[in-house]
Amino acid sequence: MILITRHKVEARKLSLKISKLKKTNHVESLLNFYHYKKKLNFEKVTDVIITSMQSVVALKKNNQARSKKFKSLNFYVVGKNVSIELKKLECKKIKKVFFNSEELIKYLEKKNLNEKLFYYLSGNIINNDLIKSLNRLKVNYSRKVMYRSKARVQLSKKTIDLMKNKKIKAVLLYSSFTALSF
Repeated sequence: MILITRHKVEARKLSLKISKLKKTNHVESLLNFYHYKKKLNFEKVTDVIITSMQSVVALKKNNQARSKKFKSLNFYVVGKNVSIELKKLECKKIKKVFFNSEELIKYLEKKNLNEKLFYYLSGNIINNDLIKSLNRLKVNYSRKVMYRSKARVQLSKKTIDLMKNKKIKAVLLYSSFTALSF
């Protein structure tokens, strides 16, 4: 049995895919997300870095993704699913989609960023390597915390029983924060 620790909506989708492969699985979300009510001014910004799906969810919840200015910005996106959601919001200028933030930094190292003003949309958990790299490159950015991640205090009784009985053979973890929480 595979333990899926992703957030509920994404976990359900993954659970269905795994079930189609005739693999048993159990869903136990280890994180909860709380989206901040935040109004962002996109007028002076030229580019946006988005590294998480929850930032996109927060933009939608706050109706921040409707403006023409927002849709006209250049987006540097970490994650294929994040880019798919941005396209659904009619964001046309997705400059590049990166597998991880290291790829993003390698790309930005080759660009002239002097005239750019970035928003870096993130959660409360800081990606220190990305922040250090943006600072090293002298990227003119403003970090906007769009949501808060909170780890569960304890696993459910069902999950604990499955683990005690050695039913769980693999655990899918999706971030270093999730791994530390587990």
